[in-house]
Amino acid sequence: MKILVTGDSHTGPLQRGLALLQRDAPAKLARHEIVIRPLGGGHLLPFPFFKAREDHLHITQPDYQERLKRLPLPDVPGVDWYGISAPLHTARVFRHEQWRDYALEGEDGDGIPVSDALLARLVDDDQRQVMAFMKALAGLGLRPFAIEGPRPFRHHPAVPVVGAARVARIDAFYRQRMLAWLGAEGFPVVRIPAALVDAEGFMVEAMRKGPDDAHHGNEKFGARMIEAMLAALAKAGKA
Repeated sequence: MKILVTGDSHTGPLQRGLALLQRDAPAKLARHEIVIRPLGGGHLLPFPFFKAREDHLHITQPDYQERLKRLPLPDVPGVDWYGISAPLHTARVFRHEQWRDYALEGEDGDGIPVSDALLARLVDDDQRQVMAFMKALAGLGLRPFAIEGPRPFRHHPAVPVVGAARVARIDAFYRQRMLAWLGAEGFPVVRIPAALVDAEGFMVEAMRKGPDDAHHGNEKFGARMIEAMLAALAKAGKA
């Protein structure tokens, strides 16, 4: 099975996790070829970054073009699956400290009310370009799938300001909405193994990249996600 992975900065832990498996557990990668070609920072994903051509997708965002100019890649032929790290990256919505001044639907308090419908609109606006990207890939017959980004870490600076429960609720709402869309479109999803998430919906500390990083996983997280990816695609291939 040949897999090309692209997307946001969470491809970095996947790349390091792949290197870890190649070094310590190469048997787990037997009969598989995994190529990781990132786009770049996720802060650019809510804005138009590609155009569909007759036989490929042309990447138009200048920063992304430095790493990836088009899909499919002429130098990586015969790809079976295209993994996209982006549809389940929730930090752009939950990270804002202004959430402390709001009250989500069903919450008590004096904050500015935010309905589930409004929160859904925020998610849709945040992911509109990524959803179009995945549908365009599918339209070319390139078989895209989604790779889940990390849940929030408890050390994220928004947590002590907004509150852990509210951050976790925004994150969960975002994921549930995108998972519903991915399922409706028939796109497989590589989920985070349950053992890496605590009872309140936060990543376990052992998956943390480092003290100066608010939301990326480390190489151990990347390795677990590579393993989960191979298992999910093996299952999808039999469906």
